[in-house]
Amino acid sequence: MNHKDNQGAQRTKAALQQAFLQLASEKTLQKITVSELVTASGVSRGTFYTHYRDVFDLAEKMGDNLISQLETEMEHALATCTDPTSFPMIDDALRFVAAHETEACLFLVKQIEPTFSAKADSLIRRSIVAAIAERFGTLEEADTQLASAYIAAGILGIIRRWISEGCKQDAAKLSHAIGILAVQGVTGLTAREG
Repeated sequence: MNHKDNQGAQRTKAALQQAFLQLASEKTLQKITVSELVTASGVSRGTFYTHYRDVFDLAEKMGDNLISQLETEMEHALATCTDPTSFPMIDDALRFVAAHETEACLFLVKQIEPTFSAKADSLIRRSIVAAIAERFGTLEEADTQLASAYIAAGILGIIRRWISEGCKQDAAKLSHAIGILAVQGVTGLTAREG
């Protein structure tokens, strides 16, 4: 495939994805049809099937792409962190979510694609396990898994709430609060207030 063909394919996918985001903001994934997508995007039905098996495949590939982009951001943040008391991937994750608010709302809050939340949880857990090892050294495997599950669930819950509220709270302040909660729990927040 030459460069011109690749650019055309990228434009086609972008048009389909934009149409998908619009339709997904109005109805559930199960109610979105290929006919609606191709009409809204201006792409032919045959071209749609060149790139995707069905609407569910489009949604899954969009979610996987978001996870991949977020993973790159979080890995970079962890690799370049110089402050052993911070969790910089949280700050980068929040900035990423704010920059992709529509997609984040559809995939994390409305959960239009059923596998996305599990993939996001897995990514956050892996990042937390790496951060725990970096910050606190080696823990027992069971303790590491317990801590990563607990912290990941909390982070995802906070991010979902933040998205639901329109990402209005300052990302840096929220990231700091999440870091305190992750390391010190509620007592860390009360000490910060006092």
